[in-house]
Amino acid sequence: MSRGLFGDLFGDRFPLPWQMSLAEQFVLIATLEHLKPRVAIEIGSARGGSLQVLAANATQVYALDSDPTTPTRLAQFTNVDFRIGEAHETLPPLLAELHAAGTPYPFVLIDGNHQAAYVRRDIQALLSIPPLGTTYVFLHDVFNPECREGIRTAGWETCPYAHWVALDVVPGVFLTLPNTFAVDREMWGGFALAILHPQPRQRPLTISAPQETVFQQVLAVSAHRQAI
Repeated sequence: MSRGLFGDLFGDRFPLPWQMSLAEQFVLIATLEHLKPRVAIEIGSARGGSLQVLAANATQVYALDSDPTTPTRLAQFTNVDFRIGEAHETLPPLLAELHAAGTPYPFVLIDGNHQAAYVRRDIQALLSIPPLGTTYVFLHDVFNPECREGIRTAGWETCPYAHWVALDVVPGVFLTLPNTFAVDREMWGGFALAILHPQPRQRPLTISAPQETVFQQVLAVSAHRQAI
């Protein structure tokens, strides 16, 4: 997905290409403008579409990416600290640094490697350390079958600090494009959201999936069907 598929509504403020729908852009901008977090963490920066929003609204951003060219390509963001490597390896030491300094991280965006195993490991790395304050965790591409599987099976229920998890806060999209596009008939986009609190929850965790019926119906006619 690119900005060209969804229009250019925010182009004057955020000119870098977005791999998000307009609905996702609205939600991301509104959330960050409301939170104005001192610290935000992004896993997966790509071409900087979402990073430009984080950098405009957070005092300090930590961008975790496996591409070693990312710090050079996105060097215009002076309040971004790039950590290069697999996120499940670079995130725990970053969280340990923040904990040692007593610095909460109210906003986390997970949008890295889309394979289920990587998504699951990224989430588990985040959940391995208790949050210092309320933390909003946005997970992109929940409509993609691999990502959805990684999110669903990350073991949220074993983390006492996970208080709320929903898979379809923003619905994804079914891309029906000319056959020259690699993503024709593929399922992408959508936000899942988890809310973490430093106080352990007092009741069992329920993971809601209000679009599960739609997901299954679309999956049956998608390009992903043979791979599942």
